[in-house]
Amino acid sequence: MRLRLVGAVSSALLLALCVTSHAAPVRTRKPVKAPTPVRNYVGNAPDRGQFLPDNALLGRVGSRDLRVFDFRDGYFASTPEVRPGQDSLGRFQFLQNMVKKEVLGQTALKAGYTLTFEERAALREHEASVLSNMLYIRTVRDSSNISEDSLRTVYQYYAQQLKLQLLYFPKREQAELVRLQLLRGTLTWARAFALHAADLGNGRRGDVDSLRFAALPIDLALQIWAVQPGKVSPIIPSTAGYHLVRVTDRRPTPVPEYHAMRSVIRLTLLGLESDARRRAIQTRAKSTMAVVYDSTNVRWAASRFVQSVTTQGHSLSTTISVDENLPEFESAGLSRVLVRWRDGKLTLGNVLQRLSDLSPISRPNLNTADRLMDYADALMLEPRMVQIAKERGLDKDSTAIALIERKREEILVTRMVEDSVFKHIQITDAVRQKYYREHVRDYLSPSLARFALVVRPTRAAADSVKLALDRGARVQAIVAADSLRGEVRSGI
Repeated sequence: MRLRLVGAVSSALLLALCVTSHAAPVRTRKPVKAPTPVRNYVGNAPDRGQFLPDNALLGRVGSRDLRVFDFRDGYFASTPEVRPGQDSLGRFQFLQNMVKKEVLGQTALKAGYTLTFEERAALREHEASVLSNMLYIRTVRDSSNISEDSLRTVYQYYAQQLKLQLLYFPKREQAELVRLQLLRGTLTWARAFALHAADLGNGRRGDVDSLRFAALPIDLALQIWAVQPGKVSPIIPSTAGYHLVRVTDRRPTPVPEYHAMRSVIRLTLLGLESDARRRAIQTRAKSTMAVVYDSTNVRWAASRFVQSVTTQGHSLSTTISVDENLPEFESAGLSRVLVRWRDGKLTLGNVLQRLSDLSPISRPNLNTADRLMDYADALMLEPRMVQIAKERGLDKDSTAIALIERKREEILVTRMVEDSVFKHIQITDAVRQKYYREHVRDYLSPSLARFALVVRPTRAAADSVKLALDRGARVQAIVAADSLRGEVRSGI
């Protein structure tokens, strides 16, 4: 019926065209279609409707649909080392993997397994994590709103470079006292600068020239750029202490157009606002817990922590050092209480135990009292955040339920594979040794080398450097001389 209807419409349209072809021609101006405004980009390509929508159906396995959102979310959530390529073959391979995953999951659900004690504990831990995350998403991230005026204000900050004077204090109490004296007028900035100016090296003490907004973390930069020339900033935490900042001059600096930076600025401010809302939730949660910090123990413990990840170098060579070691304490130190509340307490030993469960590169920096108390808050409030999420009904949220059920299914699939596959595989010593002999290179660590790079603009200049090295000159001295002349391409 549909084909006949289309044929009738086509015949009528053709007849109409034939009739109008004998009429007098009427000249009409073709309307110019305005270009479709580009609101979003996918990678570097403008989205003009050529991309599939998130709810587009890719396939169906049993009663479950596979849609574009599931494909994209699963692809970028997978481990990069084993993720297929982004070409057509890689996308097809990943879609096949999604189908296999659904087949295994639905089969495991029908097998009727009962969760063991360990599996139930793992599921409860995952459920707590999901509910905490949902509380953050629903009450923090989804509630954030950044005004256009705020975006333009920050854009103006990017267009300014400042000259600053810094005061450094190892303890917050010292910074608070000096700032209070400065605000009251009982201490001049010149006197405070002479006593507490930070040592910046190269003979400079506390003076920073031509600092750009993008050179600092956004949370610090916003506090400094909001200070008017001649005024004193709030107390600003640093990696090893606290700063007071005085702005001495503002100068314009070139930046890209506003439309090119707007999305980046908005994402940055959303992150800051989300962090502020998260802290507000934590403050409300603590208000009913009768929380008391032991500031003496917190300062004592924080003084023994060091940064686990440090960065050194310049544009030619940057070295990232990761310290895997945690500070060592005697049993009396580990039993020191950092914070108490109505239903419990948190000791230094508890904090170290949680830190040891994290990889060194993901451990937070706890070398100041503020940072250590923030981390203690996060550990203390974990059960309370789950309770608040349940009070708000987030355990009934469809997204939360789906994430928890996905974890349950993953546990059941693991059990099914172990029962049906791994229990029937036996690896003898002979097989293990044969595999090692054939893959011995995979178990060897690569050798490390320390080398110097000396750059010269001409062949003759490079030959002169080689001649000097052949005669016994130290390459370290040559690189140091290059550095003093401003040649940043040479380095070790």
